[in-house]
Amino acid sequence: MENGIHEGTVKRFSTEQFGQFKDGVLGMFEQAKRFERYRKGAKRGYAQAQLYLGWCYAKGEGARQDYTKAVRWFRMAAEQGDARAQLNLGNCYARGLGIQQDYHEAAVWFVRVTEQGLAEAQNNIGALYMTGQGVHRDYAQGLSWFHAAAKQGLLRAIYNLFLCYSKGIGVRQDDNEAHRWTRKALEVAKKDRPQLHASVAQLRSGSIENPAVPKHPL
Repeated sequence: MENGIHEGTVKRFSTEQFGQFKDGVLGMFEQAKRFERYRKGAKRGYAQAQLYLGWCYAKGEGARQDYTKAVRWFRMAAEQGDARAQLNLGNCYARGLGIQQDYHEAAVWFVRVTEQGLAEAQNNIGALYMTGQGVHRDYAQGLSWFHAAAKQGLLRAIYNLFLCYSKGIGVRQDDNEAHRWTRKALEVAKKDRPQLHASVAQLRSGSIENPAVPKHPL
């Protein structure tokens, strides 16, 4: 990731790996160590450390949970062009976490991230277009962004396409097309179990994923 910490200063984590520490005293000690490492890097201006420090505050790992501080560090990294930080900042605006809820501002940040090709942002801006939150409702745009995210194998976007075709949301109802996206979801799920587990809540909800009302913040 551009503008990240130099190799060896902060270990690189995927979003699925980040924050998965051991339980008990050892886990708390490890969280505190990593928090301090990220804090030092963040104060030196490293975008990836700022991103991870924001995650620590958002998750309450190594420090007391504080979404206001999380937003502060996400914004610093986002302004340096860090795509994941921009996505998280957009999510905070959409959900009203640590900052006043503002769908328009959320859309602004999601659009910035889509320019970097991040599938989660493509799915989120697609959801806003489908629901008309922060942007003018535009089913064609929404479907286009869902397709872009699904092409990258994002299960949430694949499920959103299934819903659109199975219920006729913004498109003519088409059972065959809905079944095609079901098969695609199964193919992805077999290869990516963590992503499958992260999508279970959405599958239960039975509606297009709205970035403003997740079961688990960030």
